[in-house]
Amino acid sequence: MRSSAYEILEKEGFQAGLLQGFHRALIDVLRIKFDLSFGSLINAINDVDDAEVMSALHRHALRSNSIEEFEKKMKLMREG
Repeated sequence: MRSSAYEILEKEGFQAGLLQGFHRALIDVLRIKFDLSFGSLINAINDVDDAEVMSALHRHALRSNSIEEFEKKMKLMREG
């Protein structure tokens, strides 16, 4: 029988892994689409700790026509 503390830790571990997957997917899209290299934008992406925000950023990356357009959308999301 699992304790509730174990279940909480298990859930947190799953969520952390999910978030890490979102980070990788978004950075891969930006690297492929805009030839993004390591820098402050990747650090800012890695600072995002909300899976819903990461999902929205991923959609914005796919729809953006330039890295500048994506950065503007990301900035608006972080401020809003």
